[in-house]
Amino acid sequence: MPAIPVGDPADPKTAVGPMVTEKQYERVQSYIRKGIEEGAEVLVGGEGHPRGLETGSFVKPTVLSM
Repeated sequence: MPAIPVGDPADPKTAVGPMVTEKQYERVQSYIRKGIEEGAEVLVGGEGHPRGLETGSFVKPTVLSM
């Protein structure tokens, strides 16, 4: 699977920017956790921030499979 660039939305190379708010970030993280808890396999991504973007509301592009 090719890399999906996460970062500054003003950068034309970025495909995925941050969540709008910390609350939205936490909501998306809870969906990822719930999927894992219910038996989904993480194919790519997962919980937490993308490497190098530990500050801010960035979410790893994530694909889960049942």
